[in-house]
Amino acid sequence: MPYHIIALAAAAVAIVVLWIREGRQKAELRRRNEELAHQAEQIRHTAVALQHRLDRSRQMIEGQSGLVCRWRPDTTLTFVNQRFCAFYAKPADELLGTRWLALLPEGTREHVASSCRSLFAAPRLHTVELQTMSADGHVCWHRWVQSPLLDEAGELLEWQSVGGDITEEKERDLERDMLAQVLTHSQIAAAIVEIVGKDRQIIYLNPRARNWLDGCDWANAGSLFGVLPGQPAPMAKAMWRAAEEGRAWQDEFRLTTGGRSRWVSASIMPVGEAEESMMRLALVLSDVDQIHQTANELREMNQCLLKTMNELRQSQQEAIRQEHLCLLGRMAGGIAHDFNNALTIIKGYTDLLLQPAALEDAEQARDRLAMVRTAAEDAARIVGRMREFHQHRAPPGRLQPVHLNHLVETAVDLTRPLCEARTQALGSGIVIHTDLADVPAIVGHEGELRVALTNLITNAIEAIEAIEADGAIRLRLRQDENTVVLAISDDGCGMTRKQVRHCLEAFYSTRGEAGTGLGLAVVNDVVERHSGSIDIHSVIGQGTTFRLIFPLTRRMPAHPESMVPSAAPGTSLRILVVDDEQMIRHVVAELLRQDGHTVNVAESGLRTLERLEQDTYDLIITDQVMPGINGQQLTAMIKARKPEIPVIMLTGFGDMMKAKGQMPAGVHALLTKPVDSRTLSEAVAAATASR
Repeated sequence: MPYHIIALAAAAVAIVVLWIREGRQKAELRRRNEELAHQAEQIRHTAVALQHRLDRSRQMIEGQSGLVCRWRPDTTLTFVNQRFCAFYAKPADELLGTRWLALLPEGTREHVASSCRSLFAAPRLHTVELQTMSADGHVCWHRWVQSPLLDEAGELLEWQSVGGDITEEKERDLERDMLAQVLTHSQIAAAIVEIVGKDRQIIYLNPRARNWLDGCDWANAGSLFGVLPGQPAPMAKAMWRAAEEGRAWQDEFRLTTGGRSRWVSASIMPVGEAEESMMRLALVLSDVDQIHQTANELREMNQCLLKTMNELRQSQQEAIRQEHLCLLGRMAGGIAHDFNNALTIIKGYTDLLLQPAALEDAEQARDRLAMVRTAAEDAARIVGRMREFHQHRAPPGRLQPVHLNHLVETAVDLTRPLCEARTQALGSGIVIHTDLADVPAIVGHEGELRVALTNLITNAIEAIEAIEADGAIRLRLRQDENTVVLAISDDGCGMTRKQVRHCLEAFYSTRGEAGTGLGLAVVNDVVERHSGSIDIHSVIGQGTTFRLIFPLTRRMPAHPESMVPSAAPGTSLRILVVDDEQMIRHVVAELLRQDGHTVNVAESGLRTLERLEQDTYDLIITDQVMPGINGQQLTAMIKARKPEIPVIMLTGFGDMMKAKGQMPAGVHALLTKPVDSRTLSEAVAAATASR
């Protein structure tokens, strides 16, 4: 056989062998790959299971109600749960790697470290109670369960600690210890009785209770009647019946033990939380024997005091009567003082108007008449203001903007006759200077402020009169930030420091018997009711300055004019005016006729009833105090005969009746004398608006 054929055959055999071997290798590689893939799948399943267990373990740790941490023997933290982090208000990465000993109060660290070293010698599960300090510095108590974590050789790797807050439990233990200490040294006798079903047993007695109840039949304590010798049986039954029902009970009786009888106060009350078949009661006995003895002595003393008080009451009533008479006299003097001021103004301007040439200047005459009217209104307010001052209460009234510039000018004009009268009488004069800046209006009652300012100017005139020489009064008005300051200065006699301190008090006078002591008190009351204040500076022989300070922050409430009814233009009513005073009947009738009404008058209630039979009326205006039939009685008779006729009561006691809530039945409106034309017109319009 040729050589090349043999070579080809050998090559072919070699190729076949290589192919077979390669196939076997591929098959082996395929089998090994499958085995590796199976092993990888098993490893993945194992990793997932381990991760699942780790997550469940972490959830269990984080779900703990307490603080959880792990730490090495050198107290370095290796794990903390979220509650641990929240308690110390620090993130985990800031706590891990630090020593938990540093988290304890400084005074306890050395003791705790020493205890830990003794435990490391023989690691075991143990419990310890430690003081811990929260992030806000609050000291708490925790009970820690310490678990050692060991390796396969039994060597200590770490400690795991689980802590629960026992602060309330510690506080209860402290309270219990303190209570026991208090009861041990207390002067009261205390006992705790336990009731289980029908069995009753004393489980605690403090030393005083043992002393007081020494010799009692404790063997019969189950019934508890032998516990309190001398206690009436019905009382004992009532006490324990209340206790078994969970109600507190208290009474007093005589306790007889050891040959001694004493009065005691006994109280019994449930303590703790009652269980289904068991409850505890606290029995407290306190010695009230001395109290009873003292009560008997006081009873005898009271009899003597009652006799003495009856004797003093008669003397006191007489003293009160005398004091009331004195007070009424002083108040009457004050009213007369301020009223005379107003009358002086009215009389002064009236005298000027009665002069032959006074009416030639119509504008000047009109201005003087306006002053007379203003002074009359102020005189009416004086009586009401004195009553309000005595009651320390102001009526609500209607607030309005008050321009102090105009108020000062009006007050100066009102008091000018006083200065002129003084010049004519003494031959020396008083000059009034004004320095008024343009200031915002304040909110208040113009009439009250005018009376107060008039009083101050009058006082300044009297202070200058006291030195019997020429003098000046200066009124200065300025704005100071959020206030308006009105200063009234004089060159008069001045006041001492004591007089300055007391001059605003009621019935305190700087002029002795010549004064009433009410002028400045009324001024102070008016200023205070306007939320203001008064500053006083005075020097003897040099004069006095009053500074009235008013705020600018008060706002005026809205009083829409649309709310005030008004009579329709051209409406003429038939009105009957009833009053026993002829001048008042005449003035009221003229005011009504000026508004276009037809007016008749009657001087009594009887005459009114006669006119009602003869004529018809749209409105009746009546006084209250009249001889025979008074206003309330007349109103009732009018309503009985003609209920459709509205009635207005016009009386000098209107404000007083309103303050007491005494609105007469059937009366549509209650007005106070003196009444001005506008108020009268508004009342008439309101009373007849529905006709």
